[in-house]
Amino acid sequence: MRKFVWALALLFIGCGESNDEFLGGNPAGPSGSPTTQLSRIVQPPSGLITTRWVTNDPQFNDYRPTFSPDDGTIVFERNTVGNAQVRLHKVNSSGGTVSFLLSGFGQNSTRPDWSVATNRIAFTAENSAGGTLWVCNPDGSNVFQVTNSAFSKQVDYPHWFPDGISVAATDYGNGGLTASKGIVRKVNVDQKSSTNLTDPSVLLAGDSSVSPDGRWLVLAAQADVNAPYNQDTNNIFVIDLQATKNTAPILFDGGQGRAPAWSPDGSVILFESNRASASGQYAIFAKRFSGQASDLGGSLLQLTPDALDGQHAEFSHGGTRVVLTALQSSSSGSPRGILMLELASALQNL
Repeated sequence: MRKFVWALALLFIGCGESNDEFLGGNPAGPSGSPTTQLSRIVQPPSGLITTRWVTNDPQFNDYRPTFSPDDGTIVFERNTVGNAQVRLHKVNSSGGTVSFLLSGFGQNSTRPDWSVATNRIAFTAENSAGGTLWVCNPDGSNVFQVTNSAFSKQVDYPHWFPDGISVAATDYGNGGLTASKGIVRKVNVDQKSSTNLTDPSVLLAGDSSVSPDGRWLVLAAQADVNAPYNQDTNNIFVIDLQATKNTAPILFDGGQGRAPAWSPDGSVILFESNRASASGQYAIFAKRFSGQASDLGGSLLQLTPDALDGQHAEFSHGGTRVVLTALQSSSSGSPRGILMLELASALQNL
C-alpha cells in the first residue's frame, strides 16, 4: 500500500403507479461564484489517505463498484477495451481473481447496488430497447425483472432503501437523455409497484441514494427544468422523505456534482465533481450533512486528485474505506480500474 500524496497526480493525466408524493416549491438555485466554491475545498493532510488497486488490468474498463454487506466482496461493471458489451463481475475487496456475477445473462448488466438487509443485488439491464431494473442473489441466481409496462424505456441507478425491499431508481422516460424529465421512484422490487419521490416540474433527476435511516434522498439533479437535461451541470440536492409533499428540496451543494453516496452513519455525503479541474476530469469530494439549508456553505474534502478522474465512489459499510473507478495510467485513452481509499481519520478534517 502506498501513501496517497498529491504527487500521485503527476502520474495520472488526461483524460409510478402513484404520484401522490410529488414535491412542490422551488429549490434554491446554485449560489456562490466559482472562486467561492473552490475556496471551500480542503485537502487531506499528507498520509491520512492510502490507496491500492483492487483491479487494474489494462485489458478492461471497470466501473461502478459496490460493497457486499460484510465488505469482503465488490461487484462492479466490466467491459473489454474496445468492446461495448458490459457485464457485472465480482472480486474480493482485497483484490485477486475476477469472476462473472451473471455468466449467462443475455443483456448488458450495469449499475449494481447490494442490499445489506436482504443480501440482494439490484442492477440495470440494457439493450437496444432501453434499460430495465433487475434483482439477483449474490451468486447470480434467482434473477428476475422488476420493471414492467408501468415504467418508461430507460430506468437506471437502483439504490436500496435500508429495508432491502424497495429501491430508489431513476425513470428517464422514453426520449433521449437531453429530452429527459427524470423522476426518482421508490420501487418495491417484489410487488413491482412504485411511488414517485421527485417532481420533474421542480427538478430533473439523475442518480440518487437513500440515507441509512431511510429518511433522506440525495440526488444529482438540474433545477432549471426548462432547459435540456445535462448531467454535467447537475447540482447535489437532498429531499426529506418524511416531510410534507410541498417541502422544497434542499440544495446541498451549489457546484457541479454527480453520483452521490452516503456514509454508513449518514453524516457525510460523497459525490463526484469536475469543478476544480481545468481538464474537466472528476474528483471525489466528501461533505458533512446535517439536514439543514446551512449545509450549502460547508467545506468539501477532496479525496482524490483530478488527474485520477475518480467517479462512482461508495463507502464501505464499516465507514473506513471508499471504493471508486479511476484511470489506471497517464496514457492516452487509459482504461479504468477499481481503486480503494483507506481513509484513516481523514474525514475528521471536515
